[in-house]
Amino acid sequence: MKLQSLKVQNIRSIKNLDLEFPDSTVLFYGDIGSGKTSALKAVEFALFGTMGDLSGDSLLRRGERKAVAELTFVVDQNLYTIHRELKTVIQKGEQKVTQPKGWFVENDVKTSYTTTELRSKILEILNYSISKYKSSSKKCIDIFRYSVYTPQEEIKAILLADPSERFEILKDVLEIEKYEHTLNNLEKIKKHLNKDISNLERDIKSQGSPEEEIPKKEGEISENKTEIKTKAIIRVFKTILTNSQAFFLFFK
Repeated sequence: MKLQSLKVQNIRSIKNLDLEFPDSTVLFYGDIGSGKTSALKAVEFALFGTMGDLSGDSLLRRGERKAVAELTFVVDQNLYTIHRELKTVIQKGEQKVTQPKGWFVENDVKTSYTTTELRSKILEILNYSISKYKSSSKKCIDIFRYSVYTPQEEIKAILLADPSERFEILKDVLEIEKYEHTLNNLEKIKKHLNKDISNLERDIKSQGSPEEEIPKKEGEISENKTEIKTKAIIRVFKTILTNSQAFFLFFK
């Protein structure tokens, strides 16, 4: 995934930002509160919407009623643009931050999507598990963070996590689950082939031992041929003798 541009309005500490990413490595630097984390949060919001620690209340700039995040990026030489917004509405007398429909540009075609549909599109493009992460769970953000970048100090969360939790994080980041499915399928195929081999060996065994039976049969055939030749010769001699006696008696 290669970021091309980012447009932000009223996300956290950012009032307006129109950023073009260079082809080279990008480094965000600046004083605390200068907007480094806010820019990264805007990228995450554009991709996945509000979830986990990306709640609408935490993202919308204080005192504003609308926020925008628009990200253009390239994956496998395909150019995409995703656009999301936040708006404040009054529901039952209370002000709430909501996320209306956004839009997505793919192959120069702009299409409006719901927030969940947009997330599914991104998960599909990034080759993440759609069925596993399409809900409002924050897991897809965690996987994106740990596989694309690691927020400041959060690498400790992986190193110091419970072994089972750390394994689950790394399993998703490295896509180990795919290899686990492959190994399980190979094991099933192996068992199936072993069963076929056992059946074939049993069938062969029921037929006897060809390496022993064939020489024996060849010997029997050879003996039968010799016996047939001997009997044929004897029959010829008997015929000759019988005809000779008849001829002798006729002329006598």
